[in-house]
Amino acid sequence: MSHLTSFVHLTSLMVGFSAGLFGFIYYLKDRKRLYLLISLFALSMFSMVLGLSLMHYGDIAGINTGELSLFLNGLGSMGFILVVPPLLYRLFSVDASRAVNIGYLVFSLCVVAASLTYLLFYRAEWLLISLQTALFALLAYGLIFAIINLKNIGSRPIRTFLRNLFITTIIFSPLLIIDSLMSGINWLPNNICLPLLNLTICVEIIYFGFTYFNQPPFFSNNSLTEQFVGMFGLTPREKEITEFLLIGKSNKEIGEKLFISAKTVENHFSHIYQKSGVKNRTQLVNLIFSNSAD
Repeated sequence: MSHLTSFVHLTSLMVGFSAGLFGFIYYLKDRKRLYLLISLFALSMFSMVLGLSLMHYGDIAGINTGELSLFLNGLGSMGFILVVPPLLYRLFSVDASRAVNIGYLVFSLCVVAASLTYLLFYRAEWLLISLQTALFALLAYGLIFAIINLKNIGSRPIRTFLRNLFITTIIFSPLLIIDSLMSGINWLPNNICLPLLNLTICVEIIYFGFTYFNQPPFFSNNSLTEQFVGMFGLTPREKEITEFLLIGKSNKEIGEKLFISAKTVENHFSHIYQKSGVKNRTQLVNLIFSNSAD
């Protein structure tokens, strides 16, 4: 069983680092914030697994890696807590309100302060429990957020990616909670749940990257790109109407700008929906902004 655990840890580390590097390389190439957030997400998971792996291999070699393992695991947990909310909002193309942004800023500062205090100065049990609670609360928030907003996703690759993440999280969350409260699950080796979760998610990230990353942006410099127009066969009028939608104009306002009726605008949108494979305005906006150049 120890050999199996070692293999899972090693494979998880290799795939996790590859997923983080994969996203970062594409971010340097295209400068899309989504790729950077996915890279940071993968690397935070990698850091948590690296901490557990050092502990596992240290036990085998008879080396005490407790402090370094704790630091890497805590650093990864802090990064995970900080990166998940903006990643969710980016994937779903949701504009957070000012109150939400302020709340997230306060939450982030508290997480950073608590993490650094625990790792560097004061190993209080209540600090560790608070951070673990924040971690699992964030998982619950992500699941609820996905359930509410999944219908608004216009991009098929993103929709598939998020659905796979949702299923993976549902499967592994109970195991992670039990594993954190007990010294391992009876029918699983100790500290193997997180590496398995990381391995599964990072394989999904790499697959998603190959199916989604390598395409030009749909929106750049406040305008639809030729890539989007050509891919979905939009006419000049449909392109113009879509760009008005992206700045928040209603059908009536678009009609007034273009000297056509609101009914005509609605008919144009019906054609745009059919061509782009979306069902409504929200999905169309998400399809475009989820692949926009920053």
